[in-house]
Amino acid sequence: MYFPHNLTTLDLILILLLIVCVVYLYDQQVRLRKQLPFTHKPKDIKILSVVSGEMLNTTEIEKALYTNDINYNMLHLNSVNRESFLAEIEKDVTLVELSTHGLNGAFRLGNDVLPATWLGQVLDQYPKIDCVLLLYCNSYLDLELLAHKRFVVGTVGQIGDNACITFARHFYFFLNKQYDYKDAFERARLHLDLNDFSNIRFMDGR
Repeated sequence: MYFPHNLTTLDLILILLLIVCVVYLYDQQVRLRKQLPFTHKPKDIKILSVVSGEMLNTTEIEKALYTNDINYNMLHLNSVNRESFLAEIEKDVTLVELSTHGLNGAFRLGNDVLPATWLGQVLDQYPKIDCVLLLYCNSYLDLELLAHKRFVVGTVGQIGDNACITFARHFYFFLNKQYDYKDAFERARLHLDLNDFSNIRFMDGR
């Protein structure tokens, strides 16, 4: 690297000030990163979205996923069953979303009605799955069952499809911005109507 030999004292002072400014800005950037709730990177998240309700608008859910850089796959009502679900969950999935019908401790997967205990047994075989969205009515009853070493979101009482889609869309948006699950949950919930705000809850068993 070439350095001119005719630098004046003023030039040296200016160069020194420039170096000090660069170091200061870098230090501030590092400090800011430590203060932000960033724990996940988009490339670390792979979503399996299971949409098995006849009335759900899958287009809106897909829009929510397409607008992010997160890797995902979606299983639709006409293609999902127990076998296809198990085949997809093998592919290094880290987040599972079930947008379906809840049936008092069970949920619908295509034409099958499966108990939440079955899902718990499946998830226990895949420690990489650290987040589960149970977007069906009264799924909060299943939170404790599934929250072993993972972050689980569930709903209280009857909740509409639009509320679930709105929540999921914003939840993925904030995950894509590298917020952790709890912060993404809190921010996504703020976009719900007041009547739905308290109907979506989480349990963090990590």
